[in-house]
Amino acid sequence: MGKCNCIEEKTDQVKKYLIEGKNFKKEIVGVQMENVAMTFGKAGSRTFSKVLIELSGQKKKEEIRIFNSYCPFCGTKAES
Repeated sequence: MGKCNCIEEKTDQVKKYLIEGKNFKKEIVGVQMENVAMTFGKAGSRTFSKVLIELSGQKKKEEIRIFNSYCPFCGTKAES
């Protein structure tokens, strides 16, 4: 996203919440946010939404990803 670091902050918050909640019998060694795509260059990191498409006569759904123009957490506009 533009100049925000929400992805890292939210990932850290989720990890802290899970560790403090002691919901797992084994130690949590890592947490990764899904639906986060890393772009290179000035754009930084951007989030995307996964879209599943069901087609007539086809059992397997097609999958596409739509990149967000704004951070879903803080609303910062992504740089182009």
